[in-house]
Amino acid sequence: MFRKVNFDKAVPRPARHLPRDPSRSPSREILENMCFITGANSKYFEPLVELLESIKATRLYRNTPIHIIDIGLNNNHKHYLSKNFCITKYVTPQEIITDSLVEDPVNQLMQSRIYLSEYFKDFDYIVWIDSDVWIQDERAVDDYLLHAEKYGIGVTNEKSWKFYKEDTWVEKNVCNKEKICSELYDQELFEKSPYCGCGVMSFNLNKTQLFFERWRSNYIKNVAVNGCNHYSEQIAFNVTFAQLYAGRTLSSSHNYLISSKVVVKDDSKHLLYTKEGEVAGCLHLEGGRVLDPSYYSVRVLNIDTGKKQRVSLRYRIKP
Repeated sequence: MFRKVNFDKAVPRPARHLPRDPSRSPSREILENMCFITGANSKYFEPLVELLESIKATRLYRNTPIHIIDIGLNNNHKHYLSKNFCITKYVTPQEIITDSLVEDPVNQLMQSRIYLSEYFKDFDYIVWIDSDVWIQDERAVDDYLLHAEKYGIGVTNEKSWKFYKEDTWVEKNVCNKEKICSELYDQELFEKSPYCGCGVMSFNLNKTQLFFERWRSNYIKNVAVNGCNHYSEQIAFNVTFAQLYAGRTLSSSHNYLISSKVVVKDDSKHLLYTKEGEVAGCLHLEGGRVLDPSYYSVRVLNIDTGKKQRVSLRYRIKP
């Protein structure tokens, strides 16, 4: 079920509970009326386990209901997950999507996100979190929820990504190979609005009915012109966010793309940092995972030594 880990050297990375400002913690009402939602197939089973372990290691969210959109987990996977984590339900995209379904399972998973407000309407707050994300500092989740409480949506900006029109092709950035049709492209508006990273998003469902309706509409309009891939709903999200919520984003450190940016320090805290020196809140594996023969890892920069080294999310490696 799992890839072999060299347990002679690898030990579980300890949970980090950093000082919390009580005024920056979600209310009991929010905590009692929220859930996490993620999705995975068998290929992402191990990253999914790491995500769930990171949720389980938190103080505030360890017992929060978790819903998994299943696009290919097998029975052994689901047995393990249900036994070890607070899984409330497995659901398929077909149960969520009310309009026509795209064919590719990954596209189905992405498409299902634009219908979350309808399927999960029994909750007041939902937190979508990609299966290749890992929560290092749970205060980031606090901020996602408080942002959603105030504005309706909690999402981070990603300064290196931009909006692109349908006749533009950006070979180096696969995330922007899905383009925006002329009907939706608004250069003046997009210049004022940051592009959002959608790997972690929080929604206050009492304030976002219009957003979800517009999100679905923009998705349909753009796919009709440009076709569908698994970034189509993300493009539609960003168009909708620019139209309704321009500028109201969280710092990118809350959903930090790990492969090219994260750094480590020789400070014995076993924390991963942004290049700006902030503790990374949720770490997101950009472009998939780099594999070491003995354990899942990513190649990062040690700013004290100036050298690259491999770091595992789930494990730290003994000297």
